Amino acid sequence: MKQYLVPQDILRLGPEVMEELHRVFRFEKATCWFPSREGEFPEVEMSPRQMERAERALLEGRPFWDLVGASVLLPMPDKLLEHPRIGKKLPLGAFLLKGVDHSVGADEPERWLALLESWVWERVLEKRKSYFYVPHEGIIPQYISRVISINAQMKQASCVLHLGFKHARCLSDYDRLIASIKKYLNALFKKQDVCLELCGVSPAELWCVLTGFEDAGELDSVLARLSALRQVQGLGLESAVLCHVEYAGPEKFHQSMPDAGKTDSDDPDSNKFDCQREMARLESILSISDILGMPLFSDKRFRDIEIRFGLSGTGEVLVSAASQKLPRSFVAAFTFFPSALLESANSQESTCKSPSDNKNNDYFDEVHTSENSNCAIFIKKVPFRARDSFDLSGWGRAIQYYIQVKEHLDKKDAENKKYPVGIAASWQQTLKGDMVPGASFWAFVHASMLDTGDAVAFDHTTWQVRGDELLTAGSMRHACSAYRKAIRLQPRNAELYNSLGVALVQRGRRKEAESAFLKASQLDPDDFMAFYNLCGIQHALGQLEDAETSCSRALEIRPGDPAALVRLGAVLVDSGKPDDAAACLEKALEQGEKPLPAVWRLLGIVYYSQGRWSQAKRFFEKTLKVLPGDTLSRAWLALGYVEHERDISTARRLGAGLVSGSKAGSGARDSGASKMPGSLSVHAVLSRLSALIAQSSLDKEKTGG
Repeated sequence: MKQYLVPQDILRLGPEVMEELHRVFRFEKATCWFPSREGEFPEVEMSPRQMERAERALLEGRPFWDLVGASVLLPMPDKLLEHPRIGKKLPLGAFLLKGVDHSVGADEPERWLALLESWVWERVLEKRKSYFYVPHEGIIPQYISRVISINAQMKQASCVLHLGFKHARCLSDYDRLIASIKKYLNALFKKQDVCLELCGVSPAELWCVLTGFEDAGELDSVLARLSALRQVQGLGLESAVLCHVEYAGPEKFHQSMPDAGKTDSDDPDSNKFDCQREMARLESILSISDILGMPLFSDKRFRDIEIRFGLSGTGEVLVSAASQKLPRSFVAAFTFFPSALLESANSQESTCKSPSDNKNNDYFDEVHTSENSNCAIFIKKVPFRARDSFDLSGWGRAIQYYIQVKEHLDKKDAENKKYPVGIAASWQQTLKGDMVPGASFWAFVHASMLDTGDAVAFDHTTWQVRGDELLTAGSMRHACSAYRKAIRLQPRNAELYNSLGVALVQRGRRKEAESAFLKASQLDPDDFMAFYNLCGIQHALGQLEDAETSCSRALEIRPGDPAALVRLGAVLVDSGKPDDAAACLEKALEQGEKPLPAVWRLLGIVYYSQGRWSQAKRFFEKTLKVLPGDTLSRAWLALGYVEHERDISTARRLGAGLVSGSKAGSGARDSGASKMPGSLSVHAVLSRLSALIAQSSLDKEKTGG
C-alpha cells in the first residue's frame, strides 16, 4: 500500500518530530512553510543571494544550509509528492530550522544534510503510519484528531466520514478503492472546492475528513445518493456515518511551527477547540448509529429527529443504556423525563406505587438519563418464567403515572400533559437483547406519532416506522429488512407489503417488488396504492396488459384519481391506444394534475402519434419551458422537426448532448419515464431520430445539396 504525504502533514506531525530532533540536534526554532498559490516562495530571513541559492536547491528537491544565517531548509522529497503542481514543479512544503549550531560539520554539508533530511522524513512517515492505521474495527485513528485540530486553527469547516465495507478484501486494492470513493463523492458534490482526505484505514473501514463543506443538509443528501450508486455497492459499501465537527477557531492562523519543547496547552488559542470532546462525540455518533440500526447516519440527521419529537440528550441516554451490562430477560421504556427528577428517580421512593395490580409492574430497577437531557430509559428485570404474563403496556402506563406523581400533577393536568412511552422487551420476536434500547426509542417514535400520549410496545408498526426512516435516509437494503421483519409479525398486512415493494423498487429489484405489490393487492382488494404501485412496476417490466388491468382496478377504487389517470395514460400510450390515452390525460389535465409537465409530455406523445404535430409541439415546448432538461420531450420535439418540418439544424441543436443528458438524468424523478418501454423510451426515440438525420444527410449528398 502506497504512502503519501500532503503539506498539512507537516503541520500535524511536525511538532513531535521537531521535538524529538531537538533532543539530539541543536537548533533554536523550527517553522514550516508552503509555496503560495502563484508558485512563489515565502519570504525567509536570508540575503537575496542566499535566497536564490535556496530556491534552486528546493526546486531540485535538495536540502539547503545557510551557513551565514545558521538555518537549514528541508523540502518534502519528490517521492513523497501526491499531486505535483501543474506546469511548475515545486516542493509541497518544507521545514526551516533556525539557529543551527555551526559545529555540526560545516566542512561536509552534503553528508550531514542528507542524513538529517532522511531522518526527518522517515520519522514523519513512521508517525503518520502509526496514527493512520488501526488494527481493529471501531477504533478511531489518531490522525483524525490531528486533521480536525489543524482545520480548526485554520478556521476551516470539517466533517468526519466513516465508510464501512462488507469484506476486508475490499481494501486489498487500496488505490482503486479510494480513487473510486473520491470520484463518486466529487461527482455528487455541487461545490467543487471540497477537499476529501483519507485519514485512516483498518480492515473493511475507511476514515475520511471533508474540509471546506459547511452545508450540512446538502452533505446529508450526498450521503444518501452515494449509497444508492451501484458502482459503490459493487465495492461492498455497507455503512456511512457522518459527523460535523464543531469548533471555535482563533482569529488568525499562522503557518509557523511552535517552538521546540512548547506544548499546545501553552497556547491560549488551543483551548478554543476541544479535540477530545469532538472525538468523544464522533465515537458517540458511531455508537448511536449501531444502537438505532441506521447504517447511513449523521449527527445532523439525528438532531433533526430530536427536534421533530422535542427531545434533547437522546444520544447520551441511548449510549449509557446500551453500554451497561443488561440482564438476560428485561424490558426497557423510553420516554420524556425532565432531568430535574433524576435525583428522586434514583431514590425510588417506596410511597410511589403504580395503579397496576400486577406486582411486576410496580418498580423499575434502573434509569438512564443525562444532565442536559429531557428523556430517559427505564430498565426492569423480568424473571424468565414471568415473561409471558408480563403486561408491557401496563408497565408503560405505570412509568407514565410515576412521572406524573413526581411532577406533582393533578388529574386534570395529567390528562393534558401526555408522556408517550416506547417499550421493548428482550424476549419479543425479531428483537435481540442488544437491540432493546434502540427498539424502545423507535417504539417511542411510534407512540409520539399517535398523538394520544399512550404507551406503545414494539410491534410490526414500529418496524414499519423504522423502515420508513431508513428509506428516507437512503438505506434501502436495511429498510427492506425492517419491512420483512414487520411482515413476520403480521404476515397479512397489505400496507407492509406495499412499503416493502417501494423499497425493492428503489433497490432495482423489480420482480421482487412486483411480487410484493401483488401480495398486497391480494390481501386487500380495495387497497388503491397496491394496485397503483403494481401498475407502475408492471409497466416498467413491459407487462402492458397486466398494467392496464391493475390501473383500471385502482380507478374503480378511486374514480377519477388524477395520478392513476396519468399512469393509465402512460400505459395506453405504450399499448398503442392513443385515443384512450388522450381521454385519460385530458381528464387528468382538467383536474389540474401535478406535476403538469408529466401530463403535457404524455399528451405531446399522444398527439404526435395521432399526426397532430402542431398540438404536440406546443405541449413539448410547454414541458421544456418548465423542465429544460427533460430528455424525452427534447427527443420527441427534435424528431418532429425532422419528420414534419424537415428542419435538420434545429433537430441537431435539440438533440445535442441528449445521450449524455439521458444518462445523467436517469435518476431524476421527472425523467423516470426514460426507462419505460415503447414510446416512453428515450433510446428508442433517439435511434429513430439518428436514423432520420443520417438519411437526410445522405439524400443531401446525393442531390448535391
